[in-house]
Amino acid sequence: MTLATLSRDGGKDLVLLLHGIGCVKESFAALWEAPELAGLALLAPDLPGHGASQGLTPEAWTMEGMASALRDLLAERVTEGRRLHLVAHSMGGAVGLLLAREAWLSLASFVNVEGNLIAEDCDLLSRRTAEMDLALFRGRKFDRLKARSRAAEDPGLRAWAGWVEACPAEAFHASARSLVAWSDGGELLRIFRSLAVPKAYVFGERSANPAVLTRLGAIEQVPIADCGHFVMTEKPAALARAVSRVIAQAR
Repeated sequence: MTLATLSRDGGKDLVLLLHGIGCVKESFAALWEAPELAGLALLAPDLPGHGASQGLTPEAWTMEGMASALRDLLAERVTEGRRLHLVAHSMGGAVGLLLAREAWLSLASFVNVEGNLIAEDCDLLSRRTAEMDLALFRGRKFDRLKARSRAAEDPGLRAWAGWVEACPAEAFHASARSLVAWSDGGELLRIFRSLAVPKAYVFGERSANPAVLTRLGAIEQVPIADCGHFVMTEKPAALARAVSRVIAQAR
């Protein structure tokens, strides 16, 4: 399985950037210009069924399938002495946490950018999609969703409307069903809380989810002022500073 990627070579620290449902690797493009991340290797893939990573099997559209595809992608990149840092947004948070269970990856840090952890993370988008019959969703519902997003006041949603055009309805639906199942199960929060590496939960103040924040325990919380869900496009400099600070703790 071959995933489309944006990448940059660097030293011993490799930062893997995982996007959300319907998004693409380019959602992280601004981080390539961040001075705080200069000298770090960056890798942003299009997850299966998203962006340019098309033509894959339906099994790859689940959270487990995406994590498996990333294991193959990282097999030759995480060499001895190299530190892997995960930065995961929204659905990418679920995928990243499943990937983080792989001991051989030598995970060094984890920055969760409003990544899915509990049932309350499944907003109307993912849950309504998951509960809908595929035939109905594949018909007018998906087109209506994209049309509403194109007309939204939120610039992040308008950008998302462009990215999601590259995601087939079947892939989006399968990803939503798997994401909701994992979020409802409670395992994602358990994994995140148990990670014995520097970690932080980054969130936009306009999209803060109290149900999540109250269950993070001692995990560092990093609010981004005047920002919504798409932190990496709305406030990339603030996200880069947060990522750099967590990586510094891991060195």
